[in-house]
Amino acid sequence: KQVEALRRGAADAVSQLSYSEGELQKIIEESPYSSLAAAEEEEARLTEDIARQQRQLDAIKLLQDTLTAKRRGVVESLVQPIRQRATRTLQRIMGSRFSELEIAEDFSAAGVVPRDQTEGVGLPQLSGGEREQVYFAVRLALAEIAFPSGGELVVLDDVFTFTDRGRLARIVQILGEAAERFQIV
Repeated sequence: KQVEALRRGAADAVSQLSYSEGELQKIIEESPYSSLAAAEEEEARLTEDIARQQRQLDAIKLLQDTLTAKRRGVVESLVQPIRQRATRTLQRIMGSRFSELEIAEDFSAAGVVPRDQTEGVGLPQLSGGEREQVYFAVRLALAEIAFPSGGELVVLDDVFTFTDRGRLARIVQILGEAAERFQIV
């Protein structure tokens, strides 16, 4: 019985020893050194992740800057020919009242520069007929630039409601010339 009791005691002691070793291992793993090592590994991983994401952000910014610069270059290369053609058409309609037409980056009419002035005048300051003529000149210039070989359909719906008869006669002549290249409706 004593031997049996000693064996049970020994088994309990081995079990207690295993439990204590597990607890000791947990304590060792939770020690400041282990925590520090784990924290340093996490910091290194996060630092590498931040660097990778920063490279991605830099690449995206470079791509955006490149596309913006290319777009600006394309727009600038198109705005000048559109401005010249629209100004020429507008001068044929209105005479030499305006020296230049201002074109925005979205290729819309932004204003006109009266003869002998350096400052432009916004479209709201023009009469209804003058605005119609400016819009017509810009649309026709856009058609000429976008479709240099012609043959495309140009639809104009009530665009000359406020245009006087003298200018309307000049517009009809311009439309006749444009009809040689485009289908005018």
